[in-house]
Amino acid sequence: MRADVFFVALSALCLSGCIAWDAGYTANAPVRNCEARTDEKIPIGYSIVLKRDGSDVAASPDASGLREKVEMALKDTGLFSEVTYGARDVEESYHLTFRFHQGYVAEAESSILGMLSGCTFTLVPNVERSTFDGIAELALQGKILYTSAKAEEVRYFIWLPVLPAGLFMNSWSAWGAVETGTVNALVNDVADFHRKRFQVGNAR
Repeated sequence: MRADVFFVALSALCLSGCIAWDAGYTANAPVRNCEARTDEKIPIGYSIVLKRDGSDVAASPDASGLREKVEMALKDTGLFSEVTYGARDVEESYHLTFRFHQGYVAEAESSILGMLSGCTFTLVPNVERSTFDGIAELALQGKILYTSAKAEEVRYFIWLPVLPAGLFMNSWSAWGAVETGTVNALVNDVADFHRKRFQVGNAR
């Protein structure tokens, strides 16, 4: 790397200001615990599919992190006797498939915006966005019984004066809120459907 390019990149890193926040449409709420008798609880399996478009983003979701959040959320509902991760390959299984999609600006556009921020030491305001969508499909014996979908978005505002706020409003805090909010909302929807359809006293 040429010395002048390295200097510009290093200066931009040290002096840049960037804030990120959850700007989506899904309310961030905890998982609702549902009362269920021991004899009402049944085992459930789940699997995760994650697709990404565009450039890599700092602190963006990964499959292992999503798996951890999904499993914890399913257990927190109090509805299931066992929560197991694995592909839906048994027709008799009660299975929940989560499909997540992260979208971002194209790499070419991201590179241009990055060069603009770097060459101007982030003195020129710049706005970027990344989307995150989630779908939960609940199936019994291979047949889908219920589907829920949620949409989220992370926005980035890059400008030197916002540097102090970036200590609190950054990619890690924003993506943490987006992941947890999306997973919890999907699990709450599925839990409500399950409870109304299968739990004694609530079944239709």
